[in-house]
Amino acid sequence: MDVSIIIPVYNAKDFIVDCLKSVSAQTFKGYTECILIDDCGSDNSISLAEEYIASYVGNVDFVICRQEFNQGPSAARNRGIREAKGEYIFFLDADDRITPECLETLYSLAKEYGSDYVQGRYYEENRFEKPIILDNKKDIKTLLLDYSKIQFTPHNRLLRRQMILDHNLFFNEQIRVREDFLWMTFVAKYVNRFASTNVETYIRGYNEDSLTHNTNREREIL
Repeated sequence: MDVSIIIPVYNAKDFIVDCLKSVSAQTFKGYTECILIDDCGSDNSISLAEEYIASYVGNVDFVICRQEFNQGPSAARNRGIREAKGEYIFFLDADDRITPECLETLYSLAKEYGSDYVQGRYYEENRFEKPIILDNKKDIKTLLLDYSKIQFTPHNRLLRRQMILDHNLFFNEQIRVREDFLWMTFVAKYVNRFASTNVETYIRGYNEDSLTHNTNREREIL
């Protein structure tokens, strides 16, 4: 398996089908699995996903893994990492989409430069006006901890799965909001080779039911 896409699914009924369609539309010809983690939401997101997958014909291997109870995005992503078989992992949120050339672009860079981490560009965002290739660990760490240049989010990047496993780069399951900020500080320590692209690869949605949009500053600080 070349790439494992991991999608935590929680109350995303208005977005999940479009999200899965964007996975199906990839120009990438490598072996791809898409792991959906059912985080026990209260809507019919998973039923809609099951209907779509049942009618899908293509080269993406869709898998649904069910949590026993709602545990939040950190636990869902950790479950996906443990289930994944791909050389690289790509996190995708259920209310977002990826562009058709996303995986082809990122995977080509990963193989060309032997990268542990390949960063995509968000739709209509100008953080990457030109590609970046780095193999100096100090420069990589400086870049990855600069929020003005890298978003502290787990999605829109390819990560070598063995790097995650070797260094136990799992998410802290006690944290449900801004868990990605903590996660990024550890990821930055272990990346030996970094690449980025100025090709747009990721389109963000807006889900009013998500944790990020249902919190407050006091809770985030805590």
